[in-house]
Amino acid sequence: MPRYENIQNTPLEINFNELLNDRGWELNGDTATHYSCNVNSELKLVTYDIEPNVNYTVSFKIVEMNSSPLLQVGFGTPLYSYTTPQEVSIPFSTTTSGQKLTFWGSGYIKLQVINIKREGEDSTTASAETITWSEKTNRWVSFRSYRPEKGFSMFTDMFTYMNGNLWVHRDSANRNNFYNQQFQTRVQFPTGAVSIKNYQSVAIHSNIIMATTTDGITTSLGHVSDLIETDFTKKEGIWYANFLRDKLTGMINGERIKGRFLVMELETIDGSKKLQLFKIIVKSTISTANE
Repeated sequence: MPRYENIQNTPLEINFNELLNDRGWELNGDTATHYSCNVNSELKLVTYDIEPNVNYTVSFKIVEMNSSPLLQVGFGTPLYSYTTPQEVSIPFSTTTSGQKLTFWGSGYIKLQVINIKREGEDSTTASAETITWSEKTNRWVSFRSYRPEKGFSMFTDMFTYMNGNLWVHRDSANRNNFYNQQFQTRVQFPTGAVSIKNYQSVAIHSNIIMATTTDGITTSLGHVSDLIETDFTKKEGIWYANFLRDKLTGMINGERIKGRFLVMELETIDGSKKLQLFKIIVKSTISTANE
Protein backbone atom coordinates (compact mmCIF):
# COMPACT_ATOMS: atom_id res chain seq x y z
CA MET A 1 0.00 0.00 0.00
CA PRO A 2 1.30 3.53 -0.73
CA ARG A 3 1.86 5.91 2.16
CA TYR A 4 0.01 8.82 0.53
CA GLU A 5 2.66 11.33 1.55
CA ASN A 6 2.56 13.28 -1.71
CA ILE A 7 -0.11 14.38 -4.12
CA GLN A 8 0.56 14.55 -7.82
CA ASN A 9 -1.19 17.57 -9.31
CA THR A 10 -2.83 15.83 -12.27
CA PRO A 11 -6.64 15.57 -12.31
CA LEU A 12 -8.29 12.53 -13.85
CA GLU A 13 -9.87 13.17 -17.24
CA ILE A 14 -13.22 11.75 -16.17
CA ASN A 15 -16.35 13.90 -16.27
CA PHE A 16 -19.07 11.25 -16.04
CA ASN A 17 -18.11 8.29 -13.86
CA GLU A 18 -21.37 6.47 -13.22
CA LEU A 19 -23.95 4.72 -15.38
CA LEU A 20 -26.30 6.99 -17.34
CA ASN A 21 -30.00 6.93 -16.51
CA ASP A 22 -31.11 5.55 -19.87
CA ARG A 23 -29.89 4.89 -23.42
CA GLY A 24 -30.60 8.40 -24.60
CA TRP A 25 -27.00 9.46 -24.03
CA GLU A 26 -23.77 7.81 -25.08
CA LEU A 27 -20.59 8.32 -23.07
CA ASN A 28 -17.14 8.27 -24.68
CA GLY A 29 -14.31 9.58 -22.48
CA ASP A 30 -15.16 13.16 -21.52
CA THR A 31 -17.85 13.56 -24.20
CA ALA A 32 -21.57 12.84 -23.82
CA THR A 33 -23.69 12.59 -26.97
CA HIS A 34 -27.48 12.70 -27.26
CA TYR A 35 -29.20 11.39 -30.40
CA SER A 36 -32.34 12.82 -31.98
CA CYS A 37 -34.30 9.59 -31.71
CA ASN A 38 -34.23 9.72 -27.91
CA VAL A 39 -36.53 12.64 -27.10
CA ASN A 40 -36.25 14.24 -23.64
CA SER A 41 -33.92 11.55 -22.29
CA GLU A 42 -32.02 12.44 -19.10
CA LEU A 43 -28.35 12.54 -18.15
CA LYS A 44 -27.77 12.85 -14.39
CA LEU A 45 -24.44 13.49 -12.69
CA VAL A 46 -25.30 10.93 -10.04
CA THR A 47 -21.93 10.85 -8.24
CA TYR A 48 -21.86 14.51 -7.20
CA ASP A 49 -24.17 15.41 -4.30
CA ILE A 50 -25.70 18.88 -4.58
CA GLU A 51 -25.92 20.30 -1.06
CA PRO A 52 -28.97 22.43 -0.30
CA ASN A 53 -28.51 26.20 0.22
CA VAL A 54 -25.01 26.14 -1.31
CA ASN A 55 -24.02 28.07 -4.44
CA TYR A 56 -22.45 26.14 -7.32
CA THR A 57 -21.20 26.92 -10.81
CA VAL A 58 -21.45 24.37 -13.63
CA SER A 59 -19.33 24.79 -16.77
CA PHE A 60 -19.52 22.78 -19.98
CA LYS A 61 -19.08 23.04 -23.74
CA ILE A 62 -21.81 22.35 -26.30
CA VAL A 63 -19.68 21.12 -29.19
CA GLU A 64 -22.34 20.36 -31.79
CA MET A 65 -26.16 20.52 -32.18
CA ASN A 66 -28.63 19.78 -35.01
CA SER A 67 -32.04 18.20 -35.80
CA SER A 68 -34.12 20.82 -33.89
CA PRO A 69 -32.01 20.53 -30.76
CA LEU A 70 -32.90 21.67 -27.24
CA LEU A 71 -30.64 21.19 -24.24
CA GLN A 72 -32.09 21.91 -20.80
CA VAL A 73 -30.27 21.93 -17.46
CA GLY A 74 -31.76 21.83 -13.97
CA PHE A 75 -33.04 19.58 -11.19
CA GLY A 76 -36.61 18.25 -11.15
CA THR A 77 -37.48 20.94 -13.68
CA PRO A 78 -35.25 22.71 -16.22
CA LEU A 79 -33.61 25.97 -15.17
CA TYR A 80 -31.67 26.82 -18.36
CA SER A 81 -32.21 26.09 -22.07
CA TYR A 82 -29.82 26.12 -25.07
CA THR A 83 -30.34 25.65 -28.82
CA THR A 84 -26.91 26.57 -30.28
CA PRO A 85 -23.30 25.35 -29.70
CA GLN A 86 -21.50 27.47 -27.06
CA GLU A 87 -19.39 27.40 -23.92
CA VAL A 88 -21.55 27.69 -20.81
CA SER A 89 -20.89 28.72 -17.21
CA ILE A 90 -23.98 29.09 -15.03
CA PRO A 91 -24.74 29.44 -11.30
CA PHE A 92 -27.24 27.18 -9.59
CA SER A 93 -28.45 26.16 -6.14
CA THR A 94 -31.30 24.27 -4.50
CA THR A 95 -33.11 24.25 -1.15
CA THR A 96 -33.98 20.54 -1.43
CA SER A 97 -31.79 17.63 -0.31
CA GLY A 98 -30.96 14.72 -2.62
CA GLN A 99 -31.05 16.68 -5.88
CA LYS A 100 -28.95 15.65 -8.88
CA LEU A 101 -27.91 17.99 -11.67
CA THR A 102 -29.71 16.81 -14.83
CA PHE A 103 -29.34 17.45 -18.57
CA TRP A 104 -32.39 16.89 -20.81
CA GLY A 105 -31.76 16.34 -24.51
CA SER A 106 -33.86 16.73 -27.65
CA GLY A 107 -32.26 16.39 -31.07
CA TYR A 108 -28.56 15.71 -31.65
CA ILE A 109 -26.33 17.24 -28.96
CA LYS A 110 -22.66 16.71 -28.16
CA LEU A 111 -21.47 17.89 -24.71
CA GLN A 112 -17.89 18.00 -23.48
CA VAL A 113 -15.94 18.77 -20.28
CA ILE A 114 -18.55 19.20 -17.57
CA ASN A 115 -17.17 20.70 -14.37
CA ILE A 116 -18.96 21.60 -11.12
CA LYS A 117 -17.45 24.09 -8.68
CA ARG A 118 -18.73 24.54 -5.15
CA GLU A 119 -18.49 28.17 -4.13
CA GLY A 120 -17.72 29.43 -0.62
CA GLU A 121 -14.97 28.24 1.69
CA ASP A 122 -11.52 27.78 0.16
CA SER A 123 -10.50 24.20 0.94
CA THR A 124 -6.80 24.97 0.65
CA THR A 125 -6.58 27.68 3.31
CA ALA A 126 -4.10 27.28 6.14
CA SER A 127 -6.99 26.96 8.62
CA ALA A 128 -8.06 23.69 7.01
CA GLU A 129 -6.60 20.51 8.48
CA THR A 130 -6.67 16.91 7.27
CA ILE A 131 -5.30 14.17 9.52
CA THR A 132 -3.06 11.67 7.71
CA TRP A 133 -2.45 7.98 8.25
CA SER A 134 0.91 6.22 7.89
CA GLU A 135 0.76 2.68 6.53
CA LYS A 136 4.39 2.20 7.61
CA THR A 137 3.84 2.98 11.31
CA ASN A 138 0.17 1.96 11.38
CA ARG A 139 -1.03 5.12 13.10
CA TRP A 140 -2.25 8.68 12.55
CA VAL A 141 0.87 10.80 12.19
CA SER A 142 0.20 14.45 11.30
CA PHE A 143 -2.12 17.14 9.94
CA ARG A 144 -2.09 18.61 6.42
CA SER A 145 -3.12 22.18 5.60
CA TYR A 146 -5.63 21.21 2.91
CA ARG A 147 -9.11 19.76 3.04
CA PRO A 148 -10.69 17.90 0.11
CA GLU A 149 -14.44 17.84 -0.40
CA LYS A 150 -14.64 14.04 -0.51
CA GLY A 151 -12.30 11.10 -0.82
CA PHE A 152 -12.28 7.36 -1.49
CA SER A 153 -9.84 4.59 -2.38
CA MET A 154 -9.92 2.07 -5.19
CA PHE A 155 -7.44 -0.81 -5.34
CA THR A 156 -4.13 0.83 -4.35
CA ASP A 157 -5.01 4.40 -5.41
CA MET A 158 -6.53 7.21 -3.37
CA PHE A 159 -8.90 9.73 -4.98
CA THR A 160 -10.35 13.02 -3.74
CA TYR A 161 -12.74 15.67 -5.06
CA MET A 162 -11.74 19.35 -5.06
CA ASN A 163 -14.08 21.99 -6.55
CA GLY A 164 -15.90 19.27 -8.48
CA ASN A 165 -12.74 17.79 -10.06
CA LEU A 166 -11.48 14.29 -9.34
CA TRP A 167 -7.79 13.92 -8.40
CA VAL A 168 -5.54 10.90 -7.95
CA HIS A 169 -2.96 10.84 -5.14
CA ARG A 170 0.36 9.28 -6.01
CA ASP A 171 4.00 9.43 -4.96
CA SER A 172 5.86 12.11 -6.88
CA ALA A 173 9.24 13.80 -6.87
CA ASN A 174 7.38 17.10 -6.43
CA ARG A 175 6.48 17.28 -2.74
CA ASN A 176 3.80 19.36 -0.98
CA ASN A 177 1.81 20.12 -4.11
CA PHE A 178 -1.89 19.88 -3.36
CA TYR A 179 -4.39 20.59 -6.15
CA ASN A 180 -1.94 22.73 -8.16
CA GLN A 181 -0.95 24.80 -5.11
CA GLN A 182 2.61 24.52 -3.77
CA PHE A 183 3.01 24.43 0.02
CA GLN A 184 6.02 24.46 2.33
CA THR A 185 6.93 21.99 5.09
CA ARG A 186 6.64 23.54 8.56
CA VAL A 187 8.04 22.27 11.85
CA GLN A 188 7.28 23.91 15.20
CA PHE A 189 9.22 22.94 18.30
CA PRO A 190 9.81 24.26 21.85
CA THR A 191 12.93 24.28 24.02
CA GLY A 192 12.78 25.07 27.72
CA ALA A 193 14.81 25.32 30.91
CA VAL A 194 14.28 25.77 34.67
CA SER A 195 16.13 29.11 34.52
CA ILE A 196 15.83 32.18 32.31
CA LYS A 197 18.26 31.91 29.40
CA ASN A 198 19.71 34.22 26.77
CA TYR A 199 19.20 32.47 23.43
CA GLN A 200 22.24 32.92 21.19
CA SER A 201 22.18 30.70 18.07
CA VAL A 202 20.60 27.72 16.34
CA ALA A 203 22.12 24.83 14.36
CA ILE A 204 19.81 22.90 12.04
CA HIS A 205 20.94 19.47 10.84
CA SER A 206 18.96 19.02 7.62
CA ASN A 207 19.49 18.26 3.95
CA ILE A 208 17.87 21.53 2.76
CA ILE A 209 17.75 25.01 4.24
CA MET A 210 14.88 26.14 6.44
CA ALA A 211 14.12 29.62 7.75
CA THR A 212 11.57 30.70 10.33
CA THR A 213 8.10 31.94 9.50
CA THR A 214 7.34 35.61 10.11
CA ASP A 215 7.50 36.21 13.89
CA GLY A 216 8.35 32.50 14.08
CA ILE A 217 10.49 32.83 17.24
CA THR A 218 8.76 33.62 20.56
CA THR A 219 9.81 33.31 24.21
CA SER A 220 8.13 33.12 27.60
CA LEU A 221 8.95 36.81 28.19
CA GLY A 222 7.07 37.88 25.07
CA HIS A 223 10.09 38.45 22.85
CA VAL A 224 9.47 38.02 19.11
CA SER A 225 11.99 37.47 16.31
CA ASP A 226 12.59 35.59 13.08
CA LEU A 227 15.36 34.41 10.74
CA ILE A 228 15.33 34.60 6.95
CA GLU A 229 17.28 32.45 4.48
CA THR A 230 20.25 34.85 4.25
CA ASP A 231 20.73 34.77 8.03
CA PHE A 232 21.98 31.17 7.75
CA THR A 233 25.40 29.87 6.73
CA LYS A 234 26.21 26.26 5.89
CA LYS A 235 29.20 24.49 7.45
CA GLU A 236 29.84 20.80 6.91
CA GLY A 237 26.20 20.12 6.09
CA ILE A 238 24.77 22.06 9.07
CA TRP A 239 22.86 25.36 8.83
CA TYR A 240 23.93 27.93 11.46
CA ALA A 241 22.38 31.28 12.41
CA ASN A 242 22.73 33.74 15.28
CA PHE A 243 19.48 34.92 16.81
CA LEU A 244 18.56 38.54 16.15
CA ARG A 245 17.16 40.85 18.82
CA ASP A 246 13.55 41.23 19.91
CA LYS A 247 11.54 42.80 17.06
CA LEU A 248 9.31 44.69 19.46
CA THR A 249 12.28 46.71 20.76
CA GLY A 250 14.47 46.61 17.65
CA MET A 251 15.98 43.76 15.59
CA ILE A 252 19.52 45.26 15.79
CA ASN A 253 19.79 47.18 19.07
CA GLY A 254 16.79 45.84 20.95
CA GLU A 255 16.65 43.38 23.81
CA ARG A 256 18.23 39.97 23.48
CA ILE A 257 15.63 37.25 23.22
CA LYS A 258 15.41 35.31 26.46
CA GLY A 259 13.03 33.39 28.67
CA ARG A 260 12.34 30.07 30.33
CA PHE A 261 11.28 28.64 26.97
CA LEU A 262 11.61 29.41 23.29
CA VAL A 263 9.23 28.28 20.53
CA MET A 264 10.51 28.25 16.95
CA GLU A 265 8.55 27.58 13.76
CA LEU A 266 10.72 26.57 10.80
CA GLU A 267 9.64 26.49 7.16
CA THR A 268 11.32 25.13 4.03
CA ILE A 269 12.39 27.52 1.29
CA ASP A 270 11.61 25.00 -1.45
CA GLY A 271 8.78 22.75 -0.27
CA SER A 272 8.85 20.66 -3.46
CA LYS A 273 12.01 18.92 -2.21
CA LYS A 274 12.10 16.08 0.29
CA LEU A 275 13.03 17.30 3.78
CA GLN A 276 15.30 15.20 6.01
CA LEU A 277 15.50 16.89 9.42
CA PHE A 278 17.83 15.13 11.84
CA LYS A 279 18.43 17.49 14.76
CA ILE A 280 17.99 21.09 15.95
CA ILE A 281 20.36 22.54 18.56
CA VAL A 282 19.68 25.86 20.31
CA LYS A 283 22.63 27.41 22.13
CA SER A 284 22.04 29.67 25.16
CA THR A 285 23.57 31.03 28.36
CA ILE A 286 21.99 31.41 31.79
CA SER A 287 20.57 34.88 32.43
CA THR A 288 18.84 34.25 35.76
CA ALA A 289 19.57 31.20 37.87
CA ASN A 290 16.82 28.87 38.98
CA GLU A 291 14.82 30.32 41.80
